Amino acid sequence: MQVICGGYRTLLRWLVVWACLWAAVQAGAEQRDIVPVDTSCVISSSADIAVVQGLAPGPFRLRGDLTIRQLELPFLPSLGELVEVEGHVSISRNSGLRDIEGLAALECVGKGLYITVNEALLHLEGLRNLRQVDGALMIRQNQALANINGLRELGSIGSSLNIESNAVLDSLAGLRGLVEVPEHLVIGDNPGLSNLAGLDNLVRVGRSLWVGGSVGGNDGLFNLVGLGQLKIVEGRLYIGENRALAELTGLAGLSGIGENLVVLDNGNLRDLSALDGLKGVGGEFVFADNPLLDSLLVQALIERLKGSQ
Repeated sequence: MQVICGGYRTLLRWLVVWACLWAAVQAGAEQRDIVPVDTSCVISSSADIAVVQGLAPGPFRLRGDLTIRQLELPFLPSLGELVEVEGHVSISRNSGLRDIEGLAALECVGKGLYITVNEALLHLEGLRNLRQVDGALMIRQNQALANINGLRELGSIGSSLNIESNAVLDSLAGLRGLVEVPEHLVIGDNPGLSNLAGLDNLVRVGRSLWVGGSVGGNDGLFNLVGLGQLKIVEGRLYIGENRALAELTGLAGLSGIGENLVVLDNGNLRDLSALDGLKGVGGEFVFADNPLLDSLLVQALIERLKGSQ
């Protein structure tokens, strides 16, 4: 009986091994090579879409750029199994475009991704499989864009992140996969943002961090919650023209700023205690036009940090 049971267990183990091998073979057989297509594509009409759809029967990557501009359609039809664009992707000046579902297969952009001046664009769910942008990411002047949750699989960018002038954007929740912004991070003129939740895993900004700035402040921003993991800003930290900003809660983990610390024209700012953990500032201190901020608090912060240098 013992011999029979032992033989049965051996047979069972072999059956499991063969089943695993067969599954691996089948999976390999189902995988298709990604076909490189040596071209750039501009999409402004249904005829242009048909051209892209006909580039390859299976997964493919563009060796050049993809530009979607002035498309007179309410939605972007499928562009087939376009999984990678080695150049830039620009989605710009499409006045009636409400969604970009046709990009649902896209996983990687080799240079920059620019989503700008799309008055009717509601969301970015068409980018739900995007994992990597090797250049800059800009989301700017999309007046109907309420959220960017479609970027939830994005794990890295290679350059700057600009989120500017999106009138009804009320959440950055789609950016939780980002640990680092290698160059500039700019968040300005997004009146629907009350905090920066969505940047919760960001640890480092490689150059400057601008909250407010050249295009204006974030009028609904009350605090900086969402930056709790941020440790270092290698360049300038600029916090300016945020009318509702009362406190800097969210910066408690920040330990170093490589260049200037600028806090300018925040009419409701009263509290700097979130900067108690800051250990060093490599440049100048600029505090101005913050009428409710006690000058003694400012002076104490500056003296402490200068004394630690």
